[in-house]
Amino acid sequence: MSGSGPAKIVPIRLCAGFEGQRFPRRVVFYPIVTSTQDIARNLADSGAESGLLVVAGCQTEGRGRFGRSWHSPQDLGLYLSVLLRPRCRPRELVWWTLGAAVAMWDTCRRHGASVELKWPNDLVARGAKLGGVLAESRSAGESVEYLIVGIGLNLYHHPRDFPTGFDMPAISLSEITTSPTLDSSQIAIDLACELGRRFEELDRSGPCGIGQAWEARSPSSRGQRVRVRSTDSESWLEGLSDGLDDEAGLRVRLDCGRTIETRLVDTVRPVVAAGI
Repeated sequence: MSGSGPAKIVPIRLCAGFEGQRFPRRVVFYPIVTSTQDIARNLADSGAESGLLVVAGCQTEGRGRFGRSWHSPQDLGLYLSVLLRPRCRPRELVWWTLGAAVAMWDTCRRHGASVELKWPNDLVARGAKLGGVLAESRSAGESVEYLIVGIGLNLYHHPRDFPTGFDMPAISLSEITTSPTLDSSQIAIDLACELGRRFEELDRSGPCGIGQAWEARSPSSRGQRVRVRSTDSESWLEGLSDGLDDEAGLRVRLDCGRTIETRLVDTVRPVVAAGI
């Protein structure tokens, strides 16, 4: 466990940390916002260029997938959004969120944490959620106007800092890292650089490499017994995970012999012991 306590992000260090880098192209920092996604979307609608990075010290209305909230207390986590204008079709945008998840995994490993990815873009450790990715986009027909990729990463929370009532327990990087100290500014710099590298790879080479990288960081993506549930159903289906399909859905071979792709599935959970 790291002995470091909460450390504020230092904006001047963020800017200095990106000197000589092609990504991000512009950095803005706010001590407190409703959501970094809101700021990035407003700037996108005003014509901001691709490569904008929005970072906040606190979010009052942080968001997760399916309208869920993301707990974003002052200086305890990393909250950021990236504005992109990728040259791809709308149905290919999911690969960019997987690329962001891979970048988050790599950054945490660099800072001494043993973590894994859970479909589609959750970062987990010790069976608890450490971070997540939220993507929001605007398209016109087959053209993508912009994509906003948001990341929330728990850094300094103690167990008592997390609210109760969520489907999955939460954990912070300070609880699991082998690093003697954590530095919020450096983690933000490292994560943004990893994001830039993965996004450049997608833009240059397409999704194949990202899919392989994601599976390599997700032990549950192949051969693990899982239960899946769609967004409009209370029933669970059980089977074995079988890797990503061509559209970044997780294939599951059901016990009945049928294979399903989970692009429209809300929840994928490993089966352990007697149940979930």
